[in-house]
Amino acid sequence: MFSDCTSSATIVEAMSALSNLLKNNPGVKALHKIYGSLEQIKKNTEVTRMASANPYLAQVRAFTAQKQLGFERTLNVLADERISFARFGDGELKLMLRPTYKLAFQANSEPLRRALAATIAQSASEPTQLLIGFPQMYQDLHWSGVWVDIWDETKTHFEKLDRVGNAHVSRPIFFEDMRQSGVDLWRKVWAGKKVRVITGKGSRFELTSELFDNVASVEYSYSKAANAFDDLERLHLELEGTGEELYLMALGPTGTILAAQLAAKGKWAIDLGHISDSYENVFKGAVRPEAKPVSK
Repeated sequence: MFSDCTSSATIVEAMSALSNLLKNNPGVKALHKIYGSLEQIKKNTEVTRMASANPYLAQVRAFTAQKQLGFERTLNVLADERISFARFGDGELKLMLRPTYKLAFQANSEPLRRALAATIAQSASEPTQLLIGFPQMYQDLHWSGVWVDIWDETKTHFEKLDRVGNAHVSRPIFFEDMRQSGVDLWRKVWAGKKVRVITGKGSRFELTSELFDNVASVEYSYSKAANAFDDLERLHLELEGTGEELYLMALGPTGTILAAQLAAKGKWAIDLGHISDSYENVFKGAVRPEAKPVSK
């Protein structure tokens, strides 16, 4: 139904390639003509795409307006209520809803899909112990395609929740919007706490000092760099004998699931994702998190 997204993306790529050619060959009239035609096709395709996506986007906007906490409120809830946090992005949603979907570092499976769905259901039944992170509302080409594809099924999982946090509080958009006040909000969460970081072996995750130099102490537990969901049972056995005040996950979809499961055991657990990479991107000009190579 939403093939326009693919067509538009292909056109954008073609236009980018042509633009580079035109810069080097300004006198090539045929290329200029092709570029002009593609520009018009792109505009027409964008109009069609938005017309197709608008009913879905309107429903997502209504949901987030009613139930999603803003950036600042999400962080204050984590700090003040000492509530655990499990983030759902497009990857987690697609893994849960599409059996054929897989990530570069996480294969899909029926047990994984059930565990992701159970994470949302857990928050609905015991909302005071676990806050689910729902994606920031975007209307770009990528997210329009995501919502057209999966919104009808997504809403059946999320509609019973009284509130959701903003899953993008550890993404670049958060730091772009909140700047230093966003850094201060995160530092408030773990100030003076003994923390344990759970991440993949050889992971690119690092505790950036500007964010984390106010923790009391740090311990580490390592899982697999890829397909960490297969290591979940062993991780639980390792963590049983630990007693840190706060558990921080940077473990992809498995981090989402593990945060909820630790919360069910009475531990305070927060799924952070690529928070350090996001900070480095916004404040130091480093590459965006998704542009860094995936550990395997």
